[in-house]
Amino acid sequence: MNLIFGWLDLRNKAAHGKYSEYNENQVKKMIMGVRDYVHNLEEFFDSTLKIEISSIFSEWDSFIENFYRRHVIID
Repeated sequence: MNLIFGWLDLRNKAAHGKYSEYNENQVKKMIMGVRDYVHNLEEFFDSTLKIEISSIFSEWDSFIENFYRRHVIID
């Protein structure tokens, strides 16, 4: 649960323009962690719910890509 709260904290920092309070490595770890978390959830649900979760995962993936582009300086 602490990991999820950490992701939420990072998201809030980005949403409120506190860019100096996190770094690119933290964002990359959050992206990988959320993707793994959602993927693991899929394994526990039946096929009907998997479709819904896959849809949520797809939307989340788009959000993460946009978040990364906006909040991480790419060299």
